[in-house]
Amino acid sequence: MIANKDDAGVYFVFAICTNCSIKYQRWSPAIRKQQLRAAIGLLAMNPSRYNVKTFDSKAAAWIYTELEIQALKDAKHD
Repeated sequence: MIANKDDAGVYFVFAICTNCSIKYQRWSPAIRKQQLRAAIGLLAMNPSRYNVKTFDSKAAAWIYTELEIQALKDAKHD
């Protein structure tokens, strides 16, 4: 799960696969920013293709992301 803000100031969260998540964690902050900008463009062009959730605040997006990650970890261990 990745939380970010678009150019209009809307906070959003979207999921990425495990392989992409591992790659994302290894990238430098500059590369992460570049790749997130590219992802935001793809999300904006095809919003119905991706499971994107929008939020009113950065805190709400962050809390949702943390809860979803924990739920995925818990489900994996069951």
